[in-house]
Amino acid sequence: MNQKHKNDPKNKALQNLLFKMLQEDEEKAKRALITLCDLHRMKVWFGDSTANAICMACFHPSSRIMFAALSLLLDFEKTEYGDDSDDSGEDEPTTPQPQVVLNK
Repeated sequence: MNQKHKNDPKNKALQNLLFKMLQEDEEKAKRALITLCDLHRMKVWFGDSTANAICMACFHPSSRIMFAALSLLLDFEKTEYGDDSDDSGEDEPTTPQPQVVLNK
């Protein structure tokens, strides 16, 4: 739909629908938040209203929705400002280290 040019009336209608879904029960809010976050990351819907809707999801009654919205906002801040630690001189392993659990 938005490949060649933006269709603002359709975008606005879809955004309003997703914003209303964010205020509903957990399943609908989760699906709406995932959709909004994906479109925000791809910079399709990168406006203030989308960002405000994601911020309002931080106050959702469901803790899962709150956690997902906060995670997106905190992770976005890291990627937005470039948290490069290559200058620190520490060599971080690129592969995850296996965790060993010891039982008695």
